[in-house]
Amino acid sequence: FDDADYLEQEAENLREVDDITESGAYSLQEEKIKAEKDKEIEDAEIKKQVTRDYIQELRNEFLKLVAENEKAGGRRMIPRDELGVDPDLRDDIEAETQEKIYNVKRELEWISEKESIGPAKLKKKFLEGVEMERLELSAFLSNHSVATFRTLKLDQSLEAALQPLAQASKFASKSTVSARDSLTNRSENQQILQSEPDSLAQSPTKKPQKPTDSKSKLEARKQLRADRQLLWKELLDQKPDDSYEDPRDVAAIRYAESHMGDYKLKTGEKYIVPENERVDADKKRRQIWGLKESVWGLKQPFNEKVLKMRDRKQALTEHIKLQNATVAEINAELITLGEEAVPVVWSPTMESTAYPENRYKITDSDLVAFQKSEAAALSQSHRGGGDELGFASAPAAAPPAKSAKSRPTTSAATAQVLHGGGGGSEESGKGEEGASKSQLEVVEAEMRRVELVYRRDSILKSIDRAVREFDADICALEKERIILEGDLKFADMKLLLLYQEWVLLKEFEKHDNALADKLINKRNEKDEIDVRIKECQEKLNGKKAEIELVIKREKEIQEEFHRALGENNKYEELLTKIFKKKIKRSKKKSKPEGTRKNEDGEDVPLEEDEEEEEDEDEDDDDMSDIDDESDVGDNEAEGPDECPSDCDVGIFNRVLELRDKKLDQEDVLGEIQKAIEALKKENDALIKKEKIIDMAFKNTEAEIQDFQTQKQQKLNELDVSVPLRLHQIQYLERNALPTNLSPSLVFVNDGLSKLRNRIKELQQEKADIRKQHKELRKMHVNLIKSRKEKQFKLQEHQTRATDVQMLKFGQIIDLEKLERMGVNRTADELRDKLAKEDVKRMKELEAWDDQIGELKERLTGVTRENTERVERVVDLMEVKGRVEGVLDESQSSVTAEYSGPQKKDIQERQKLVTIVQAQAAEIDALKREIETLIRKQLLPPIRKTYLSGTASQGGQVVVDGSGGLAVGSFEEEGVPGSAEPGVMVGQV
Repeated sequence: FDDADYLEQEAENLREVDDITESGAYSLQEEKIKAEKDKEIEDAEIKKQVTRDYIQELRNEFLKLVAENEKAGGRRMIPRDELGVDPDLRDDIEAETQEKIYNVKRELEWISEKESIGPAKLKKKFLEGVEMERLELSAFLSNHSVATFRTLKLDQSLEAALQPLAQASKFASKSTVSARDSLTNRSENQQILQSEPDSLAQSPTKKPQKPTDSKSKLEARKQLRADRQLLWKELLDQKPDDSYEDPRDVAAIRYAESHMGDYKLKTGEKYIVPENERVDADKKRRQIWGLKESVWGLKQPFNEKVLKMRDRKQALTEHIKLQNATVAEINAELITLGEEAVPVVWSPTMESTAYPENRYKITDSDLVAFQKSEAAALSQSHRGGGDELGFASAPAAAPPAKSAKSRPTTSAATAQVLHGGGGGSEESGKGEEGASKSQLEVVEAEMRRVELVYRRDSILKSIDRAVREFDADICALEKERIILEGDLKFADMKLLLLYQEWVLLKEFEKHDNALADKLINKRNEKDEIDVRIKECQEKLNGKKAEIELVIKREKEIQEEFHRALGENNKYEELLTKIFKKKIKRSKKKSKPEGTRKNEDGEDVPLEEDEEEEEDEDEDDDDMSDIDDESDVGDNEAEGPDECPSDCDVGIFNRVLELRDKKLDQEDVLGEIQKAIEALKKENDALIKKEKIIDMAFKNTEAEIQDFQTQKQQKLNELDVSVPLRLHQIQYLERNALPTNLSPSLVFVNDGLSKLRNRIKELQQEKADIRKQHKELRKMHVNLIKSRKEKQFKLQEHQTRATDVQMLKFGQIIDLEKLERMGVNRTADELRDKLAKEDVKRMKELEAWDDQIGELKERLTGVTRENTERVERVVDLMEVKGRVEGVLDESQSSVTAEYSGPQKKDIQERQKLVTIVQAQAAEIDALKREIETLIRKQLLPPIRKTYLSGTASQGGQVVVDGSGGLAVGSFEEEGVPGSAEPGVMVGQV
């Protein structure tokens, strides 16, 4: 009881403890740790102080010794260098200092590198792949602003994929294989197989040739008939089956079905995915790449517009600052003129959001502000009692000051103070100065004031107009951005849908590739079979050519046999029988493979089994030969071939030799026929195999089509967002919007108009097809009518040929038997001989004609030369007449005064005499040549021809055909200056 009273009394004496409300107050544990830490710091400081005091005592003692040494002076003074306790101490301290400096430098470099790595990583992570950051540009006077779209750089892999994207549409994916190509290939193969089913016995169609020297008309007709049969056979072979379908018609039907012009709903149960709309993961990936590139292409031009507006605003800001300075100068001058100044109330600045790349530019003012904020934070932490352990929370550092571009410039009040601060004192002095100015100065000042006011107002108006135009452009660009942003959002939704489709198609990719590989394998097999069929056809054509060569060789042997018999051979029938006789000969065996030659040059097989097989084969061949010989003996009960006594042995041996050659050709022909049969069987097997592959190919295509339908159904389950407006919704119930739009269909207006127009187009196409069908029916009727007419003409020709044969021969002649009959070789040889003689004589005639032509050319040349010389004689005669006339005139005009001979006249006379003598000699030479030509052989007689001269000539020329001369007489007028009538004689 006493203890309880005591405790109550003690509790009453205790004062009430206040709660801890300060945020920086320590808890009991923290207080204990703080006390221990303070005790350790205090002990360390005491120890440091003791060390400092000891060092100070040593320093004082050293300074005392130094002072005593300096007082001693003279020889007793010790040099200062020897007072050093440790001579290398200074060097060690210097080296230690340099090492500390180097370590501190390295430490600071490491810290700097560490501090720079962090921002570099952030920049690389968030900014390196950014091609265009988001920068915001605001108007000057309005609240409108526009920002760029944050655009990432196109990935290198995306750029590499976009380069061939334009060409990717030309190449179908694995699952989209063209059925039209396969149809064309099948039709081509079918045409090949139908056009050459039995082309082994066919020969190339050639135009009928005229009979050559070695063929008679009968053989030519036989050849023409054979060619006609081959043509007829080819025509029948080209006739298609009743079940044949023209590939062009099939392709046209397919094209019409695929280009019907209607719109098939993808949600329909019977919807078949067209080949051009089949998609796979690869194609969908290319669509995603294309959409990303399109989005990037939409953002880039708009960002360029915003950048141009930023540059425009920057230039406009600088221009306004310069104009403000000009306005300030004008205001200062107007104040002196007594005009109230208009303060510069607005100076624009570029917002920091317009240059996001300036975040890395640090100015000196920014550094000063940062240092102040750091110092303030440090002092705040010291005042708050913070320690190295960081128990006290330091206040947040002040934000760094804005850059110079982001700080506002002159405000209205500042401008008013700058430009209007000293207005009172200036106004007080205006009255005093105005009283001292003259009237002219006052007028000039007023004019200057008006001019400055006008300049100031013009500047302010131009600034206001430029600012308003800029704000209007910013407003228009903002509206454009809103529209473009909506399109980009819709593109993002489309991109999300494409990604969902790609994920879905990625799940089907494995099966899709398997079907595509299967289809490719079937196509490769089909191509391989087609190549083998083509090779088989080429081999068959080669065998056909070989058959033609063999037949040609047989004909040559037949002709050689006829030449060997000669004419009127009495043993012709016997030798022909021997030549056509078929005998059994031993088969020529080729050297078996796997043999070698011994020292004697004999073939030795490599294995005993091969020897046994060869022996068995030889036994079989011998037995077959015996059987064949027995058959031949049974069929031909004739003895061996013997030469008659009076028959030429050389001819007989030649016939046997030709028979062997003929039999060799028959053996070769038989081997070719066997090879042809083998190729036929191979061709048939390949055709069957091709049909099987075609069936598998069609089944694979059906599987791919079913799989594509399944993929389309899965893709239809994805939701597609389509923004619509109310006026675009035309599906109404009771003139109101329905509560459920699931049965509605989203369709474009262009497609709806195309469907309406397609109805008219189909009607026109049907009319055209009906017209074309009517024309085809008319053509078909005409062809049937033409066929009936030709059949009727053919029947008439057959009846006429039968009547002619009955009237001429009394029976129907078998033309094939007639062709097998012999021909008159003697007549053919005579015809050949006559033709050769004709050719020979014709060549001789041509040679003589050539000689006659050459002689005529020579005669023409000589005549031309004669005519030239006659013309020269006439010219000389004219010259002679002129010379004589001149001489006569000179003699008659001589007077008594000049009667004596002059030297000049004598020289001229001698010169003229020389010329006359030369011309006379030349005339004599020409006359002799004319006489020589007259004595030559006369030309054929021609009729006389009179050549009448003109009135001025006054003469005529008579051409005598008997002598080949042209003789003419001319009066004096005929030759100007001539004293005598001229005579012209020449050979024509």
